[in-house]
Amino acid sequence: MLLEGDGYRSDRKIIHKAALIKMIKVLSGESHTDHIEDWMEQQKIREEDEITVCELFDQYVRQGKIEGKIEGRAEGIEWGEARRLVADIESAMQFFQVTLEKACEGLGVTVGKYEEAKKLV
Repeated sequence: MLLEGDGYRSDRKIIHKAALIKMIKVLSGESHTDHIEDWMEQQKIREEDEITVCELFDQYVRQGKIEGKIEGRAEGIEWGEARRLVADIESAMQFFQVTLEKACEGLGVTVGKYEEAKKLV
């Protein structure tokens, strides 16, 4: 039950932590709701611990931010490598006045790899 105003109590302890975490995952659109016990162990949360909804949600949000940063870095690295590959091939084409195929061959890259990289940048 959600309450507002005087009826709201943020100090209420969670009894079924794993069930609440699963509900949060489902409501946030996550399709993987397995391994909740593993997540709780990583966060050092035990079923017998006394923890409030706010504390649990803060940990869940913090974990999401960490995962988001890791994912963002990986995407940034992939984008940077793709950008470098495209620039190198296009520079070779212009400098040596060769076709895309010849520039790729000279740099040891397939045309398909170039086209994939071009889509990313």
